[in-house]
Amino acid sequence: MCGGCPGAKAGDWLSPVIRTHTQREAVARLVGSAAARVRSTPSGWTVASPTGRTIVAATMTELWSGLLACGQPEPAWEGVRLPESFDEPEPLPDRRTPLSVTADTRALARQQVGQHLAAPHCFHVRVAEVHDGTGTSTAVLEFDSATRGAIVLSGMLAHGHGDGRGLDARIALADSVVTLQTWDGHGLGFSVERNVQSSSAVRERGVYPERG
Repeated sequence: MCGGCPGAKAGDWLSPVIRTHTQREAVARLVGSAAARVRSTPSGWTVASPTGRTIVAATMTELWSGLLACGQPEPAWEGVRLPESFDEPEPLPDRRTPLSVTADTRALARQQVGQHLAAPHCFHVRVAEVHDGTGTSTAVLEFDSATRGAIVLSGMLAHGHGDGRGLDARIALADSVVTLQTWDGHGLGFSVERNVQSSSAVRERGVYPERG
């Protein structure tokens, strides 16, 4: 179910990206550990602690919350990698109408973004740009896999790396460029550009920024 469909979960912004059982299995293998055993299910994942506690997660956000609740430490993001032969589907399009949020201060921007994310119309529009008056540049991490980009970006948000800033993932696929967009720790959505050459956006290839 896509983020723009009636009945979709507002917080499930990555469901058009991580959408097959093969991808969910790959996620489970990459993020699971002795501290938190992760298994894929038809609708998400389960996270089990060594003490027997089990957490059900339907979204990537819930999955990372479950891992944190089990005490799993932050992984080395450079080491979160898929097999070279991993075959993934192209993300489904995010058909919601993009909009911009402009505010004089970060606090006001946070308030406006929060209102958009909580409102019923979030199924039909998505925040694509946030101008909070600070002039802080969006950090862009580059990947060659949408699955890996979604795993790493959502995990970094859970560990606080997106607080107070924009942190995006840019994925160069064979026929398109997918950009996963976040701001201040919130997943906003994504864009897909067909046959686009590299842009002049600020990029941090292989760099994983500290918490903002």
